Amino acid sequence: MPDDYLSFIKKLAANPVAPEQLARLSKLALMQKDPLTGLLDYRSFSLWLQEALGRSPLSLIALGLDHLNEINLLGTWVIGDVAICSLGSMLEKSLGEDENAGRLTGGTFIVARCETDPAKIRLWINDMAEKIGALVLPSVEMLPDGKLTLSAGFFCTQDHEKETAEQLMLMANKRLDFAKQQGGNTITMMAADSVTRREDQLVAYGVHCRKIGASRWDEARLTELSPNGIAMATNHPLLVREHVELSILKDQKTLFNSNGNVVWRRASNNNENAQFLIGIRFEGLDKKQAESIQSLIEGVSHE
Repeated sequence: MPDDYLSFIKKLAANPVAPEQLARLSKLALMQKDPLTGLLDYRSFSLWLQEALGRSPLSLIALGLDHLNEINLLGTWVIGDVAICSLGSMLEKSLGEDENAGRLTGGTFIVARCETDPAKIRLWINDMAEKIGALVLPSVEMLPDGKLTLSAGFFCTQDHEKETAEQLMLMANKRLDFAKQQGGNTITMMAADSVTRREDQLVAYGVHCRKIGASRWDEARLTELSPNGIAMATNHPLLVREHVELSILKDQKTLFNSNGNVVWRRASNNNENAQFLIGIRFEGLDKKQAESIQSLIEGVSHE
């Protein structure tokens, strides 16, 4: 047994620990570090957060590297791991007293900060984004923004005093999900299910899409819809960064037209009749188009 453990036990014997202190020490003893980044793992961060919530309000921020699958495919999983470790290190160095960070899974992190001003939290997230964007790694120039980017969702815990630590972590992650659905490189305080309509609500809707300048329109099935973009299931692959024209239809009637930019593409695992899932961010929406897509979203929600 290490000498520091023996010394600790001797101190405990000489100075009995109060029950509440013993409970806290027991929780700390259970805490584990993520082996890749050295940050707390999911369970350990949850334990830490549950205790921290009793001390003061916090901002809870979920951050994630955008296009991690594409990073691994363009380079190797080693490139992805370097990006994950680099972001983890940047987060850890930015923490102040009574603040902490953990790694949830893949390139997703959770951070608790004492600052509760949303504007200042946004500035901090932007600072993290600038630092990760300056990281030079092989193949990142092929990503949609030509560099590493991150998305984030956050809120203040003082508005959610009844929720447990794990419930709060899930809420932060939902906000991150929504940010990623906008194509990445996005910060939001909104939850994904507040405005995005998922696939089970969109079965009656289709998409006609083509690369700008092409003569043929390809058909696709709408799987996600938000004010900033769509996801669609299709057998016709488009390349990331390609500029496209698209129309959203129902019963062969066109409901919405826009230009867009392909921001992600991946193989489809859950769509039997489609090989690819493709994410498109709307480009240059005018006021009328923005009102039209919002009206469409509201119409879907009431069906």
